[in-house]
Amino acid sequence: MADDSGNVVAFWTYGGWSLVPGDAGHVGGTFVRDLSTLAADRPRLAAVLGSGSSALSASWLAPATPSGPISRYRLSPLTGGNVLQPFDVTPSTRFTTHAGYPASTVYRFWLQTLMPHGLGPYSAVAYVPVVSAPSSVPAGTLVRIAVVAGPWLAGTRAQLWRRAAGTTTWQYVQSAVVSADGRTLLQGYAKTSVQWEVRVKPVVGPIGARRVSTSTSG
Repeated sequence: MADDSGNVVAFWTYGGWSLVPGDAGHVGGTFVRDLSTLAADRPRLAAVLGSGSSALSASWLAPATPSGPISRYRLSPLTGGNVLQPFDVTPSTRFTTHAGYPASTVYRFWLQTLMPHGLGPYSAVAYVPVVSAPSSVPAGTLVRIAVVAGPWLAGTRAQLWRRAAGTTTWQYVQSAVVSADGRTLLQGYAKTSVQWEVRVKPVVGPIGARRVSTSTSG
């Protein structure tokens, strides 16, 4: 359950096998934790980026007025198959890169503080898509890029950005609507070797993105 700002104030799941850390209570097979009373401890997740074969990078802002000392942050990537793979970082951390998250699955990603009274409220959720592009093409080819963002983002727009190899400037290419099955197609010209970045986000919430590369020949 999310509030008007896109922040998760309650989370539920059927069956303890997929119970999210910090959940409490059990009613008719549904685990629920109401987090609305702990809003002061909610961190702000800014963006999550998938890159390479298995890396996820996240950046965030600390709660402005936490109710107590923060002992650490818990970051929770959830795969499309509902496998939770959380990890913790120190309270001074605002950016981290963590390996072991294959690029072949969509991730839902959120962040919590760990306070003296336990886990704080969930941040808004970022969605990291699966992105597929050819690894090599002749120079000047119009490259088709397949995106799987998940049904949670149906109706939103996925954006395609690119930067030429050896440069640092990103250029916007185009956007396309995510269909009801969570998929879309994007395309852009690869005049030289290029890195693509596909960005997706809910109507309210952080950006999720993934980078892939295409080299050129000829």
